[in-house]
Amino acid sequence: MTRSFELLTTLRVDGDLAASFAVFPLEFDITHRPDDAALRLPSGMPLELIAGQGAGGAFFLCGDPAAERPVLYVDSEGQAGLIAGSLVEALTLELVLPRWGDSLSFSAGGDLSTMLRFAPALDRELHTEHPAYAARQDRLAAALGLGPLPPLEDVVRKLHSAVRATEPDYVLIYDDEYGEERAESLFGRRQPPGTS
Repeated sequence: MTRSFELLTTLRVDGDLAASFAVFPLEFDITHRPDDAALRLPSGMPLELIAGQGAGGAFFLCGDPAAERPVLYVDSEGQAGLIAGSLVEALTLELVLPRWGDSLSFSAGGDLSTMLRFAPALDRELHTEHPAYAARQDRLAAALGLGPLPPLEDVVRKLHSAVRATEPDYVLIYDDEYGEERAESLFGRRQPPGTS
């Protein structure tokens, strides 16, 4: 039994814990199940939908259930990519950098140094707006046996590495009215706010 399987089972059994991961600023809701019928990977490896977001995003485990599986994120705007090498890493990412989507959107095309510079600002903003989050973060990490949580910089580096590893085997394919389409990268081209 993999560690990711254990974590997912814990979330599915413990309703209060699962609900805590679905409450803003976290958005990992195992009860939200967006439609995934037409999604596939080039390799044909299986996708298991495990959670969703209110805005339409979805999280999938990719590959053989008997092994640790990478986590693929699909947004509602036609972007998709790996965000973690396992569910353990994905939940750690959610806890340490809940605004990881902003980190990717404002990554200047996937520039690691830009992401590393922007992440502390996202973190400060989060803790300023939600001063009770630090205690919640620690409680959830302890409940899932994820602590001590790694430094922010390490989490950003792992996120960057995961998204880069999307090509070529994890580029999501979906069907729309124009036929078969390939999802765009999660790396956004914009610079972080306040930079040129």
